[in-house]
Amino acid sequence: MREFRLSIEDSDDDAALLRDLYEAIRDDYELTGVRTSLVPASVPEGKMGAEEILRLVLDHSSVDLAVCGVISAWIAARRARRLKLIVRSDGTAELEINGDNKPAADEIVRLMRAAQENSRDETAGQ
Repeated sequence: MREFRLSIEDSDDDAALLRDLYEAIRDDYELTGVRTSLVPASVPEGKMGAEEILRLVLDHSSVDLAVCGVISAWIAARRARRLKLIVRSDGTAELEINGDNKPAADEIVRLMRAAQENSRDETAGQ
């Protein structure tokens, strides 16, 4: 079982985009085995309001590419000129999306793996 936490920053409406991404993943029939939820996030200093993160729990690696395909398609359909997708799995990896920079599913897979690797690196350094 692997858990990922996704958040969106630097867009015109981070909260609305995150809810839209949550619905896209939740509603995809190929991802019925993926547990999704929106959970409260700590609000960074200097920001107002309640922020949320999208929590994904993947029981099998066989759904990795399907999840990443949905995320990639969701990003491609966005009209947002700018947003930052942040993936955490105890480590952090970020992907900045500006204008026409639309990542493919394999790029999202690398991002999720990088979040896991960063977690392992941080644990090893302790």
